[in-house]
Parts: sequence; structure tokens; C-alpha cells
Amino acid sequence: MCTTLKILNIQWNAPTIPPSEGYTIRYRPVGASNWTTHVLANPVATSVAIPNVQACTDVEVSIQANCGDGRFGFETTTIIPAGSRQCRDYQLVNSSGQSITYSYFTCDGVEMSTNLAAGQTTYFTASTDYGSIRTSGGTLTQVTT
Repeated sequence: MCTTLKILNIQWNAPTIPPSEGYTIRYRPVGASNWTTHVLANPVATSVAIPNVQACTDVEVSIQANCGDGRFGFETTTIIPAGSRQCRDYQLVNSSGQSITYSYFTCDGVEMSTNLAAGQTTYFTASTDYGSIRTSGGTLTQVTT
């Protein structure tokens, strides 16, 4: 389930002398063979926003300084989007005869709270980086794929 898309903000320390032609940033899900490349022409920039990253996906990012007389090699780092280590899929089953309430935090840290009718089952993706999942009843299990 972990299909929530988010923006991953990448930051780096600028070199003492900024590259005259900015940076090339490439990124991919860890284990993927193809890179997506983004050229950032601003030589004083120290961050970029990468859109449409799956919340539960580790992302490998490389940054290259582009200078007029050449390019410095890519510096490779594997980074983890905020909350992704604890962003998991859950199932909540309410087998009681009454409605229950439950609350959790999304992978982006937004708190959600809702009711689950008697005899119903729901699935949701939550992050325990921001707080625990709370229920007033029912059976909560982590879904593994």
C-alpha cells in the first residue's frame, strides 16, 4: 500500500567556491537502474525539492558541481525520506458491535482521526515517527507484503 507521494527536500553544503554552472542532481529509488536528472543552474543553491517520491521508498541521490572548466564527480549518498523507516501499512478490524475511533499520523506527519463502524475493516498507511497509532478497540495488525 505505501503509495503516498511526497516531496523530498534535499540539502547539501556548498563548496567554498560555488560552481559557476550550478549543480546536477540525480536520484532514483534504491536498487533502481535508471536515474532521474535535474540540472540546477543556480551556483549558490544548496537545496532542491524532488517531487513524487513514494513515502516508503529509500532514495539514492547524487550531486555534482558543474564548473565552466569541467565537472566534479558525483557524490553519492543514500538518504531516507522523513518518516519512511517507520511508514508502514496497517489493517484495523472492528469485530465488535459498536463503532470505534482510531487516530494515526500520515507519512508526512499529519494527524488523522476517524471512526470505524461496527463489523468493518479498514487499511491505512501510517508513520510511527510522529506518534503512536491509537484505537478505542478492534484488532490492529501491520500488513506485510
